[in-house]
Amino acid sequence: MKPFVELDAANFDREIIEAHGLSLVCFYAARSAASRNLQKELSALAPALSARLKLARLNVRKEQRLAASYHVRSAPALVLFRSGKAVETVSGNLPADALRAKLDFLLEQYAPTDQERVPSAPRGGAVP
Repeated sequence: MKPFVELDAANFDREIIEAHGLSLVCFYAARSAASRNLQKELSALAPALSARLKLARLNVRKEQRLAASYHVRSAPALVLFRSGKAVETVSGNLPADALRAKLDFLLEQYAPTDQERVPSAPRGGAVP
């Protein structure tokens, strides 16, 4: 199973905007070492994150207009969506420990309400 849902203009609304709960979108550039490093770290965290949010990625070079609509000016950038609305943006590549700490903070701060929570999604603890 792939850790990321691959996004483009055709499926972005269906996968992110119409989604319930939390979605984390990694806006990346395929040739960027920083983007590759961030995706590697997110892939390692994917098993722990998958029960708490949807993990997706969007190539900013292929979808420049979509990236610009979320004020993504450089890659990599992470945008956290809560029930289809962008609520937080993190730009740049973070070291693994800082990434885990930031994700723990965001997941706690933006935990879905009972109405937003997907019924089958278990509640979890900190990201390992």
